[in-house]
Amino acid sequence: MNRRRFKTELASMAVILAIAGFARAEPSATQKATAETLFQQGVELANSGRVADACTQFDASLQIDPALGTLFRLADCYDRSGRTASAWALFSEAQARAKATEQPAREHIAAERVANLELRLSKLSLSAGDNVDLPGLELHMNDVVVPRDSWGLELPVDPGVQRLRLSAPGRRAWVGTVTVEKGPSLRQLTLPRLAPAATAAPPPSSAPATSPAPPKAESGPYPTWLGYTIGGLGLAGLGVAGVLGYRAYDLNQQSLDECSRANANACTAPGDALRDDARKAGVSSTAFAIGGGALLAGGITLVLLHPRKQEGHSLSVTTRATQSGALGGLMGTF
Repeated sequence: MNRRRFKTELASMAVILAIAGFARAEPSATQKATAETLFQQGVELANSGRVADACTQFDASLQIDPALGTLFRLADCYDRSGRTASAWALFSEAQARAKATEQPAREHIAAERVANLELRLSKLSLSAGDNVDLPGLELHMNDVVVPRDSWGLELPVDPGVQRLRLSAPGRRAWVGTVTVEKGPSLRQLTLPRLAPAATAAPPPSSAPATSPAPPKAESGPYPTWLGYTIGGLGLAGLGVAGVLGYRAYDLNQQSLDECSRANANACTAPGDALRDDARKAGVSSTAFAIGGGALLAGGITLVLLHPRKQEGHSLSVTTRATQSGALGGLMGTF
């Protein structure tokens, strides 16, 4: 392989690794206008020192309309931002396109930039090592396939961290990174041997049939004590309701001494306060009665629905309304 052909292949490889490639279809008038707007924005950003943002605008413009002037601008932008391999690849392409379109001035400028960048390139040489004979072996760098013919060559890459992935059918893929120093530099890396992929576990050996374990004494979705606990809380709530009900009754009786016999609603300030306390106690008594009744009913339901170990269980509930609230009782044999 002569030097010119080798340089051409390296430049092509650098383009593959640095950019995805540019569409070559003739852009429409609207696309050209959009590309020109992006180009002008890139020029303004570059002039103001925002090089990274300028590169983004030039790249977007080039994707829409691959004009030679935009290619020069993007290559220069990459060089200024330290992406030497990307800049070298684009200037190499610009040189070839300028020559093909008979633009000697631009061809000369591009050739000078290519020669200057060649002295500052960072290069990476990747070797498949013991994996070279594996069928279907693939190497990716930054999510782009690295052609097999370029393995072992000194590939120009942008300085920084490069993401690598080596894979083959039936093998566990290897994923790693390599840091390439700012050029001129050369980093050589031999990739590790791929381990075989994990095989499926062998089927279990036949074993003599065993008798099923006897069922547990209690196998319900909840423990037995849960129903009794909830029922007990319900009874406690009803008890509190009874106490509050009696207090409401007592406070109301006390307020009568502070109110007119002729008009029960005509009361002194202490009488009004007693009646207000009586109403609050009555409301609380009602709330506890409702909550306690709901808990008691829920507890009874859980006890009745729980699977039993033996027959002969009985359960009885008694409730009694009083002047001050409600009383309830729970009796049973288990």
